[in-house]
Amino acid sequence: MTSFTKLLILIIFIPINQVFAQDIKVDKSSGLVQVDGQDVFYLKAANKVLWQKDYSLTNIDGEELAYLKAEQGREWNSASRQYQDATYFGVTFSKSGNYCELHGFTSLSIIKSLSKTIVSAHLVQNGQISTEAEQKFIVMHNGTFLHNPNVVPQVVINVPVSPITQQTSTTSIPPEISLSKEKIYNHDQLIGTFRQTEKNSTITITVYNTGDAEVTRASHSGEDDWRISPQGKTIRFYAEKSLEKLFASLVSQGVF
Repeated sequence: MTSFTKLLILIIFIPINQVFAQDIKVDKSSGLVQVDGQDVFYLKAANKVLWQKDYSLTNIDGEELAYLKAEQGREWNSASRQYQDATYFGVTFSKSGNYCELHGFTSLSIIKSLSKTIVSAHLVQNGQISTEAEQKFIVMHNGTFLHNPNVVPQVVINVPVSPITQQTSTTSIPPEISLSKEKIYNHDQLIGTFRQTEKNSTITITVYNTGDAEVTRASHSGEDDWRISPQGKTIRFYAEKSLEKLFASLVSQGVF
């Protein structure tokens, strides 16, 4: 093994070793989470219904930093091509209103798994949510920014459009949608991704743009039409190539 190879392996594994080297302790009674012996935050059970409970992420002073809403549903497994039962948490950050979902949890030691996820992301720093860590967390978990952090406010100047220019701009090429796993293509160009879930016989399609920001959700049950939120519209449901036709309609309406 060359010196360069050893150095490369060291660089790759240093961050991983740092995460696993942390001593994370969770008091399930109080929800106190300690890292290397230091009190960092609380993850307190809230709104308990039967076996399901939400969690409130607070700092040591009791200020709520985020709320983790427990959800039960059936998710589409791309590998097995079938639905499976799943527990996930909808995370809403208190100050920013940003939202994402944490998936892949079992009923065993959920609070410990959630605590490790929060600690490894370095979300809580000096008793508050780190803005930089939160943004990375939202992107990693396909979340939604209430306000896009990368958008710089712009001044819009209305310029009269000539009839010729206006006619040209309104002429569009009909969409040609194709899918590859969870990726959406229009004329072979990637325009976004989607995730499909099912709960109580209702199928929900969450659509994201190429920046992993949520742009819309479409839901339907049985042969009912798609209900689009937050736009509040409906789109006709077709049994054959239902997703391709749904995405084509969304593209035509300028949703993404």
